[in-house]
Amino acid sequence: MTVSTDWKKAPASQIVCYCNNVNKEQIVRAIAKGAETVEAVTSLTGAGKGSECATKNPSGRCCCPDIQALIEAYLPALKAIKSGCT
Repeated sequence: MTVSTDWKKAPASQIVCYCNNVNKEQIVRAIAKGAETVEAVTSLTGAGKGSECATKNPSGRCCCPDIQALIEAYLPALKAIKSGCT
């Protein structure tokens, strides 16, 4: 299985957390609701709470770096939209 690392290009349905079946869309929605840290995204979505990363995630690691990458990719744009800048 190929896993996208370019989160801007990844489809909304792309699974980010394989342990808890959380996709990109769910994480971006959490960011839009104000989650600005991995911990906040985890609290809203359950992503990053699993313990079977090595076997369930095709990358063989925890999804927290991917959650952080999504925050870095989407938070600036979402903040700009909320402040009225385009």
